[in-house]
Amino acid sequence: MDLAPHLRLDPFPHCVLRLDQRFYDHCEKLWVPSSGAQAERTNVPIDDDSVREPLAAQAFAAMALFAPNLLRAYPGWSPGAMQVRVLWSAQKASDQAFVARNWHLDHGRKVVIGLWYFREPGNDAGGDLLLRSTPDETPRRIPYARNRLVLFPNLPWAWHAVSERGPSQMDRRFINILLGQDEPLHDYCRDAQRRDVVRPVRNHFRHDSNR
Repeated sequence: MDLAPHLRLDPFPHCVLRLDQRFYDHCEKLWVPSSGAQAERTNVPIDDDSVREPLAAQAFAAMALFAPNLLRAYPGWSPGAMQVRVLWSAQKASDQAFVARNWHLDHGRKVVIGLWYFREPGNDAGGDLLLRSTPDETPRRIPYARNRLVLFPNLPWAWHAVSERGPSQMDRRFINILLGQDEPLHDYCRDAQRRDVVRPVRNHFRHDSNR
């Protein structure tokens, strides 16, 4: 599959696309509901190969596309054995406005991240994806929209967040696609209270800066 036509470079490389509508409808019919407190994030592993295998193929295609960016960001790194995890994910409905995720990087063991949105009709509470590479940059906003897939590499400046979500009786649903490895690319993780924080990032494959 050719992801190049969907590539955007600003503020860091990422792809935005729609998948085949029949496949989307198939996945939506199989959606596994989760229980959780208001505004809580839930994740349920997907073990159905009819969903998992096509999405794993998307992740590996993204890895091939983003490989030059990853190799420039992490000199000396060579891709090893990769594992794919695919999850039914949701931020649970809340009767109060909340921010699902503040600015953060994904854990360094993730190499490519995919977010495939399953917004239900009438779910107008927001929760858009925000991207930026520096704290003083105006974020790029990618609306939370039905059948929208976003893929990006875990670069040490691939900061992302979710905009405030208003009160709603509907979950913010998405499939989370994670292509990862055992050796971390950088040292970012949440703090001891599992909060998202913006802080300097140590690149395990470059010692002069995080760029």
